[in-house]
Amino acid sequence: MTYCTDIKEKCLTDGVTTSFQPSYSPDGKKVAYLENREAIRVIDLKSGKIHTAMDAKYAYSYSDGDQYFTWSPDSKWILADYIGVGGWNSGDVALVPADGKSEPVNLTQSGYTDSRPKWVMGGKAMIFGSDRAGYRSHGSWGAEKDIYIMFFDGKRYTEFMRDKEDREIADMLKTAREEKKEKKDSVKAEKKTEELVIDLDNRKDRIVKLTRYSGRLGDHYRTQDGKKLYYMVRLE
Repeated sequence: MTYCTDIKEKCLTDGVTTSFQPSYSPDGKKVAYLENREAIRVIDLKSGKIHTAMDAKYAYSYSDGDQYFTWSPDSKWILADYIGVGGWNSGDVALVPADGKSEPVNLTQSGYTDSRPKWVMGGKAMIFGSDRAGYRSHGSWGAEKDIYIMFFDGKRYTEFMRDKEDREIADMLKTAREEKKEKKDSVKAEKKTEELVIDLDNRKDRIVKLTRYSGRLGDHYRTQDGKKLYYMVRLE
């Protein structure tokens, strides 16, 4: 049996304020975490400098584990639950610059509860839960949710919306040179993470409902190629 005897531990935060839920950036250079339960802070591991990515005023923590954020594949952005137009009990989804140099962008602005965003298709889109179309109790709490996808890339949205016949025609029109270039670009993407170009114009016109019916949703996951969606839902 082998034991590791040379372990060094280092406190990354000041040890005074409450800091938890750490998450490494995909490039391994930064760590994002929650400070005082609500603010999203980012540590540069090389310099040790800490800055605020999203201010605490955009969040409200009611219980442990109720705050959520996730890194983009290129480590430049963070998707997070966010207090927007609907107040703390009807949250939105925000796109947060990881460097903290500009304000978060409210992506959803539906007036209903939008939450738990996840990057898909290599950062070209995100999936999220929303109760905008589900049954709800207007006199109390609770609502049924659906899973939606929002595209940050117009080309990927167009490709996604094609039916079977359109896809077959598009495949027929592809030249051998285009197919070769696509394979080459795919190999490059595997070797090096592409810096995302996020198109926020007309994003509300690039939202698609993925689930067939609303329900009491648990977690959800979509494969990176965008072809399959896995989710948990309560059925009675």
